[in-house]
Amino acid sequence: MFLSLQQSRAPKLTCRMSHVRVTRLCASCTRSHVTCHVSYVPPLKFQRGFTLVETLVAASILAILAVAIYLSFSTVIGATVASRAKVAATLLANEQLEVMRNLPYSEVGLVGGVPAGVVTRETEVVRDGYTFAVVTAIRNIDDPYDGTIESSPADTAPADYKLAQVTITCAKCADFAPVELATTLAPLGVEGESGNGALFVRVIDAAGEPVSGATVRIVNGEAFPAIDITDITDLNGRYQLVDVPPGELAYMVTVSKSGYSSDITHAPSLENPDPVLPPATVAAGQGTSLGFSIDKTSAISVNTLLEDCSVVGLADFSLWGEKLIGGEAESEPVYKYLSELVADGNGSLVVGLLEWDIYRVRPEGLTYNIVGTTPAFPFALAPGTNASARVLVRAQNPAGLLVRVRDLGAGTPVADAEITLARGLFSVSEYSTTTSQGGCEPEGSVYFAGLESGGSPYELTIVHPSYQTIVDDSIVVDTPWQEVVFSLSPQ
Repeated sequence: MFLSLQQSRAPKLTCRMSHVRVTRLCASCTRSHVTCHVSYVPPLKFQRGFTLVETLVAASILAILAVAIYLSFSTVIGATVASRAKVAATLLANEQLEVMRNLPYSEVGLVGGVPAGVVTRETEVVRDGYTFAVVTAIRNIDDPYDGTIESSPADTAPADYKLAQVTITCAKCADFAPVELATTLAPLGVEGESGNGALFVRVIDAAGEPVSGATVRIVNGEAFPAIDITDITDLNGRYQLVDVPPGELAYMVTVSKSGYSSDITHAPSLENPDPVLPPATVAAGQGTSLGFSIDKTSAISVNTLLEDCSVVGLADFSLWGEKLIGGEAESEPVYKYLSELVADGNGSLVVGLLEWDIYRVRPEGLTYNIVGTTPAFPFALAPGTNASARVLVRAQNPAGLLVRVRDLGAGTPVADAEITLARGLFSVSEYSTTTSQGGCEPEGSVYFAGLESGGSPYELTIVHPSYQTIVDDSIVVDTPWQEVVFSLSPQ
């Protein structure tokens, strides 16, 4: 292609064309114009590739698809394996029941159980590569159709038939739900009188509600063969043992549950000659009922301090609850919980696995006396809680008396009561305290130090404008530490 441009004075060429490459500028100049020879060059095509962001997005999508496919495949495999284990467990449970169906009726029972028999309660069986735990329960059933041992008139042959239940579990199997199968077995002939009785156990919690799934162990070493049964309560918190041999104070019963307190019968002993809950007595043709109370355990975090809130370590004291396991009738009280404790070097101590109860503290040893607690003890500990308490101490000098005053109706501590302790020429007056902002002053308390043990009684006078005055002239201090509690009646 040629371009001709007019020239006035000097040849001058300006070539501006898109997509044009100039090969020769002014190849020949004639007369008054310049001829330029240029060649046309076509536009370059843009070669586009993948950016880093596009690569990352594609890789992410591929990864998501791969994970989804893997998870789906894994789920299918897991479901197949779980189904296989379930089938094997079901077949095993049916096999165990079939074995019991083919036993003589008199042998259908547990070794050491009631009814007694040849079946082992707990065993491990390997089937199809799985290790299964097999738990068998066999019970005599007192059917109400012909009356029960508790009805009137009583059924003198309460063991109408037997209920056998097999539970299969697999600890190493993923997503395995226990397999439970049950069957009933009846004798060929008419039931006859056995001369045995029945034992009924009921388990409740602190609110009086039934506790299901509680473990009940019943032991009678005097029976032949010896009886040692472990089973669980039903949804109503009951466990019934029918057709058991009679025996006086023969059946020891223990009730427990994971995360709960325990309750147990106690045989008479030198330490506990009159237990609150002795072993059960079963009489021929009669039913014996026992009640037990358990609930979730609790804990108390204790800090030992001086009256100025400074920490004192290694202080020792006793903590005990009001529940008794003996001593209600003829002996000294035997507490269900009583323990001597020592705080660590930082004045801290955690007391766990405590049953719900009303707890008290007292000093031990010859180093410190307790001058008060926050909150005030006795302290009601609810089930399933974590509580905290401060125990305030002072060096023994040589004996001390802790006086606490509370409202008769509400049971709350009473502050600003003038308390006077006097004997002969000795007379000291103090005011019951109100808990300070720091919380180190025990509310409603006064501690009298420097007292002498023994001697004549002290006279204690309590005066408060809102309450009736109390005078007690029989306060005998005969130990290094004593505590007295007075309930004030409003005027």
